[in-house]
Amino acid sequence: MIAQLGHALDIEPVKLFQQAMHMASRHVLLVIDNSSATPLQIVKHANSNHTHIDIKLRKRNSRHYKPSDITDALYRQLQNLRDEISGKSLGLVFSETSSTMTKVDNPDAVVAFEHQWADIVNRAATSAGAHALFNICVYKISDLKSLKNPIATARELIEVHDEVWSYQDSRLTIGTDSEKQIVQQLSK
Repeated sequence: MIAQLGHALDIEPVKLFQQAMHMASRHVLLVIDNSSATPLQIVKHANSNHTHIDIKLRKRNSRHYKPSDITDALYRQLQNLRDEISGKSLGLVFSETSSTMTKVDNPDAVVAFEHQWADIVNRAATSAGAHALFNICVYKISDLKSLKNPIATARELIEVHDEVWSYQDSRLTIGTDSEKQIVQQLSK
């Protein structure tokens, strides 16, 4: 049956089977305090079994956030890394999301784009021959606090991500406790 499906899709049966056996990709929200640990260090400590890459996508300091530019930059960057990442399950860390949100005139566009982001990352990684096991969007608590309605924004971010992590006082919390911790930090 796999051979027939592979033939119909013009994919080698072994490769089709390997792709089917990949773990599901996880879209992760990581909210951090102003600690000295970098997001990449936090992620590597949480999951040291996979390759993790810190991805920077904004090359210009435009005041207007354009999702299409971010998508194009992601595809370009992953294609440039193709030889290095092909065949690997990756943790992709997007550590500039938070600062981008504070520098653009339409921060709601950053949050709205999160609704599509997981699918975009999965397609971009697949096109480079890799598997995005973790797609980690990093936000600083101080940047969230600077928004008009930080708690509503945090709740939307929590809703759109598969997992929620919070890093506070040099400690990583995962799951519903991290969600509560984020809301508590924003309420202070």
